[in-house]
Amino acid sequence: MELNEKVIRDKSNKLKKPKRKLFRQHAHDNPLLKNFNHYKPKLNESVELDLFFNKPLIDDKITVIDVGCGYGAFLVKLSQLFPKKLCLGLEIRSKVYQYTKLLVESHKSNDMCHNIGVCRTNVMLHISNMFQKNQLEHIFILYPDPHFKACKRRMRIISDCMVAEYAYLLKKGGLIYNVTDVEEYHEYAKTVFSRNKLFDRMDQEMKEYKEIFHIIKYATDESQKLNKRSTKPTRFGLIYRRI
Repeated sequence: MELNEKVIRDKSNKLKKPKRKLFRQHAHDNPLLKNFNHYKPKLNESVELDLFFNKPLIDDKITVIDVGCGYGAFLVKLSQLFPKKLCLGLEIRSKVYQYTKLLVESHKSNDMCHNIGVCRTNVMLHISNMFQKNQLEHIFILYPDPHFKACKRRMRIISDCMVAEYAYLLKKGGLIYNVTDVEEYHEYAKTVFSRNKLFDRMDQEMKEYKEIFHIIKYATDESQKLNKRSTKPTRFGLIYRRI
């Protein structure tokens, strides 16, 4: 089925929320492959805002990103959490990206969520070319693929190399958030961040973090799937501040 056949409009010709069953895909794409079509910014060239945002906004730079934004439930929440900031979801999987793009467009068609956009790209290859040094204020990495097999560990979106990239892109005082339902991955992420001296771990129970942390634990598509699988799902979270 072509993408335009998946677009649903109401009687007033406004876009409606797409049907997720039309956009099913494997759990992940291989981020080490370089031969698929995705957004590839040129070196030292900022993201072209008009590709993702269709209305003039206060901010002229993207300052909030959702790495591996999936089907976009949390991306929509970001619009409410940061109404005056530009927020961009980054997703590698083609069909998942197509769904989220239509989801975002359906909200904008109803005059909502004008400050969010979604981009199909390979974060591991291109994130350092998409944003400038110290540009970002918030990075969300929620329920990433744990890549359990030893031979696939280098595909993890949290690694020594990637954490160094995040440190470069975050402004001083900027925050990076990680949530997972896999305890082994949680301990691994703590170890990786502890090796980078540009990050301080924050207490998620502190007043200024408690509300947003509750949202990031429970507002994503993966979190909703967890609730369906278990009556008492376990979630592990981390917040780090850029020094």
